[in-house]
Amino acid sequence: MTHAQLNVAIDIYISLTTIPGRSNTLRNTIIQLLKQDYPNIKAFIITIPTVNMRGLSFATDIEDDYKWLEALDTTRRIIVNRPEYDYGPCMKFIGAVPFLSATSKADTWVFVCDDDQMYLENRISSQVAQIKSPKHIVARATNLILQNFHPSFFGPMGFTGMLLPKQAIFEIDSFIRTRQKDIPRCCKMNDDILIGTILYNAGYYFTADKHTKLEEVFVEGVHGYGENALASSYKNGAAKFFAMYTCHLHYNRRNAVGVVAILLTVFIIIVTLAIAIPIAFSRRK
Repeated sequence: MTHAQLNVAIDIYISLTTIPGRSNTLRNTIIQLLKQDYPNIKAFIITIPTVNMRGLSFATDIEDDYKWLEALDTTRRIIVNRPEYDYGPCMKFIGAVPFLSATSKADTWVFVCDDDQMYLENRISSQVAQIKSPKHIVARATNLILQNFHPSFFGPMGFTGMLLPKQAIFEIDSFIRTRQKDIPRCCKMNDDILIGTILYNAGYYFTADKHTKLEEVFVEGVHGYGENALASSYKNGAAKFFAMYTCHLHYNRRNAVGVVAILLTVFIIIVTLAIAIPIAFSRRK
């Protein structure tokens, strides 16, 4: 049986994060996610860190601000995750880890999305149908900026939703938690290239989402994402990717400088020894 034939049995977890001030947009997003037509959605994981990286705070108690969740959660599948630390937008990925670890099913995938978008009802099912293998991630992606440097590198356009195998989520979590000091702040706040880089280095590939038009992804006219607004958002994507690429390039250059410094130090030591040893032997004679 092929992987494609098994797609109908794949368990899906939906994972997203939010920040203070987005209660209303999150509510609209959750309402639309609850309408998804894919049958095997096991849980909706909403990660809301107790301490916000941006320094924002909730005006009211979290339970009061999100009391509408209980009314929506008729099937008891909504999980509110309250970690103590905030790693930024990538919390929509790593916030799912504690709940994925609890499941024993290997063929589990995660739909990671934004808290201020309204996705069409077939968004998840259309992505599940495009799964090729556990090493292929389904996402709208672009190599617009990096094509001259890494032709095979595609940065995901995360706001349109990404479908990842649970192992990829673990890879992201391990990198973020163990290499936090190596990640520039600008990359922490703009996670698409950061996540794409982690997955690329871990041997994952992006399966280009067949839906190339944004109106095939979102409910039109909601949250200001009508056809014209979507087109404008898409055009601005190049500038956004350029900013993130600059950050990514700086990160690579910094690492390169470190490697060069080490090699130069080793070279100096070798040259010094090469000069000092003959001199020492000559003095003994």
